[in-house]
Amino acid sequence: MIVTVKVHDSRLIPERAHPTDAGADLKTWLQYNIYPGESELIDTGVHITVPEGYVGLVYSRSSQGMIGISLANSVGVIDSDYRGPIKLLLKNSGEKVYNIEPYKTKVAQ
Repeated sequence: MIVTVKVHDSRLIPERAHPTDAGADLKTWLQYNIYPGESELIDTGVHITVPEGYVGLVYSRSSQGMIGISLANSVGVIDSDYRGPIKLLLKNSGEKVYNIEPYKTKVAQ
């Protein structure tokens, strides 16, 4: 199975933090501030081609859940015919502003 990945910038290539990690981390090239009770559509700048008969899945990071940050739809599904950028609707149900720094903050996996 071959999955093609195109990125807005090479610093956005999804990476596993550890060799045993099941998921690769997604980041963004833009600055975002998500205020308590609000949601924000995050553009990861990543485009993938999922082979027909397969699906790409995007999950929240467990560390985000501890501070009230989650994907608004729980799990993102990337169908094999989708060619646009991976965008995430992140919701802040925590008590503090969630600051996303370009190329640094891991926003999902």
